[in-house]
Amino acid sequence: MAQIQDCLLKVERRNHKYSLLSSAVVDDIGEEYIPDNPGDALNCHPAAADSLRIGLAMANLNSFSQEIAGEKESFAYSRYKDQFVCLLRCVIPHGELSGSSGDEVEKTIQLSELEPRRKGRQVVWRPMLNTCSWSILRLMALSSGAFPFAFRARRIVRTGGSSASLMRSRDSSRKATAGDQLYGGNYLYTDGGVFENEPVGMAASLAKEIDEKEGSSQSMSCGRIPSAFSPGPLLHVWCSCSTPTRF
Repeated sequence: MAQIQDCLLKVERRNHKYSLLSSAVVDDIGEEYIPDNPGDALNCHPAAADSLRIGLAMANLNSFSQEIAGEKESFAYSRYKDQFVCLLRCVIPHGELSGSSGDEVEKTIQLSELEPRRKGRQVVWRPMLNTCSWSILRLMALSSGAFPFAFRARRIVRTGGSSASLMRSRDSSRKATAGDQLYGGNYLYTDGGVFENEPVGMAASLAKEIDEKEGSSQSMSCGRIPSAFSPGPLLHVWCSCSTPTRF
């Protein structure tokens, strides 16, 4: 621990204008626990689910123009609250047949970034056409925890997704085409808690879609209990027992 603290304080003079602490230390930790090729880390626990949805709250310091549709006309506003959502699924590699030789087929984890779409009054999440990788997931996670002034903000190229995506105006290519000479289409991101310290709404929307797909086959005696924890002298816990479904 003392060694990490010493490394955090070693910031090159040319980087003093970016942060008080060394972001290189955080990068090394990220590469250790979320490597480009996880290898054996992909061996899931037998009790683990076949899929996992990850939602990260992000703070977009450049902002992007988001259009809000009204009954008669629409209007746009500058949005700074951003997010990154991806789906991790255990899949059988293409070309391998399960159980053909009696041997257990090793699965791999497929990553897909999800985009929010409007369905009536609800928000649903659908896969984007672009590819997602472990390095992208690592970069998003590091930017989501880049506490202002303590760690350097991250420049990231984002995609807006399809024409149906609620984030379609965030596309970096459109930003670059519009004449962004300073950042070249990149967005500058810092700690997601700046604009959304408790992203309960995003978590609820991700869980709701799973509940609607699987709720019919689950026992009504089970319930999902979302909880929010706030650290401090006293630990405040908020719990809500909502639509019956499985944990």
